[in-house]
Amino acid sequence: DLRKVVKTVHEHGAKIFAQINHAGRQCYPNFITQKPIAPSAVRDMMSLVKPRQMTLNEIEKTITAYGDACMIVKKMFLIFVFFPFACVYHTSRYFFGNNRINDFFL
Repeated sequence: DLRKVVKTVHEHGAKIFAQINHAGRQCYPNFITQKPIAPSAVRDMMSLVKPRQMTLNEIEKTITAYGDACMIVKKMFLIFVFFPFACVYHTSRYFFGNNRINDFFL
């Protein structure tokens, strides 16, 4: 149980945090057995994979999943949540390298 790990870490005066991430277009299809997804179908320059563009429903589900993950972190009494927006991962694609104009990306 992760709560026991967090409790033990806190009892010894240390801090612990969670990193919440979605690799998005940087996933290699042979590792995940499907085509990667991303907000836009923009080819990743590292993997050279062109992801499938997410539907609005998939984007809404992803946003909800991030919120759910944050609630789990809160229940675990973790003190910090890290979202690696600086990387070319899924979350940063909502802000950079996105070719879509719709309700989410104005």
